[in-house]
Amino acid sequence: MRYTFEWDPIKAKENLRKHRISFDRAAEVFLDPLAISI
Repeated sequence: MRYTFEWDPIKAKENLRKHRISFDRAAEVFLDPLAISI
């Protein structure tokens, strides 16, 4: 399964500042070959 992500650049910057993780990095969980979707 392929995913395409789009996000608001301002929200992405706020998320990085608040949670110290970028949306790019967080989106990597969807590439995990051991991930289980239910």
